[in-house]
Amino acid sequence: MASVVAYEKVKDHAQRLKAFKNDVPNRKGSMGGTIYQLKDDPNKHYVVFEWDDKEAANFRNFTKTPTMKRFSDDAGVLE
Repeated sequence: MASVVAYEKVKDHAQRLKAFKNDVPNRKGSMGGTIYQLKDDPNKHYVVFEWDDKEAANFRNFTKTPTMKRFSDDAGVLE
C-alpha cells in the first residue's frame, strides 16, 4: 500500500469536504482518504490517501488531468 499526503489551502473547508466526498469515483485504485484540518486555520489541511501499490501511479496521472484542475477550482483549492 502507498500513502499520498497533500497539503491544501482552500477558500472554504465545507465546500472542499463536499467535493472530496463527491469525487470518490475519480480516485480509481484509492483505498480511501481522510482530510485533517489544521487547528489554527480550518481552511488549511492535509489530505491523506491510501492507494493499492498496483494503482498508485493512477494518482500521479490523475493529478495531471484537466479533470483535476476543474475539480480543484470547483472545490475552492487555493494552494
